[in-house]
Amino acid sequence: MKKLILLLFIPLVSFSQTYEEVMSVNSYEQFTRIMLENGYEFSEKNDENVQFTLNKRQEMSAIKGDFVEVMDATAIYSLTYNFFIITFNKSDFTPKFTFDSIYEKVKKDCEFFSINDNQFACYDCPKAQYVGKIGFTSKDGWGVIMNFTSL
Repeated sequence: MKKLILLLFIPLVSFSQTYEEVMSVNSYEQFTRIMLENGYEFSEKNDENVQFTLNKRQEMSAIKGDFVEVMDATAIYSLTYNFFIITFNKSDFTPKFTFDSIYEKVKKDCEFFSINDNQFACYDCPKAQYVGKIGFTSKDGWGVIMNFTSL
């Protein structure tokens, strides 16, 4: 029984961006390091953005009847404007838990700033190393964390 309980918590350990890691993103290099250390895979890079994905796979769609690409999370860093976006698939327990954990810590440790035009709840975090504010929203089953360099 103890082994079964331990197995239930393995996904939480293997997929766990932390509040501290999000607060420490201050450059493309730092962002990339954090993504790779958390098991994300490089997806693509162009002149404007670099993208990483977590647990990208093909699954059978109950609606379409064929395979669709799904992932637990995506992370994008804008090379042009130096901000980041991390999205978590809230239909799966572990990414939802990670998003909710980071958001709860931000609500506790940071000061609410405003709701922006895109319906992000934005916070000012004194320990953040990034420029600007951090915003949270949920849309279409995804939890979104975005760094806003200007509001």
